Amino acid sequence: MILAKMEGTILCVIDFSDSSRKTLQWAIDNACQMKSRLTVLYPYRLKKLQNAESAFEMRKKIEDEAQLKFHEVENELLSHVQIPYEFKTEVGFL
Repeated sequence: MILAKMEGTILCVIDFSDSSRKTLQWAIDNACQMKSRLTVLYPYRLKKLQNAESAFEMRKKIEDEAQLKFHEVENELLSHVQIPYEFKTEVGFL
């Protein structure tokens, strides 16, 4: 997992695995201590289109699934903290 501190913001890259959730918890704890903002980033790649699915449809499906997973993480780890945070998805290319 990647963590970075950028001008008052901690960036935490996650893939929703157990280890990335632990990394996110560490980032949350540090953001609370430093009174920083937290950005949670889920990067992904559009590799192969399934059936006749367009790149737009596949992207939307991946991002919708990521939002659902983040809501679970948000309820588990972020619902009780008082830090500003945001969740972003980002498509990568090979």
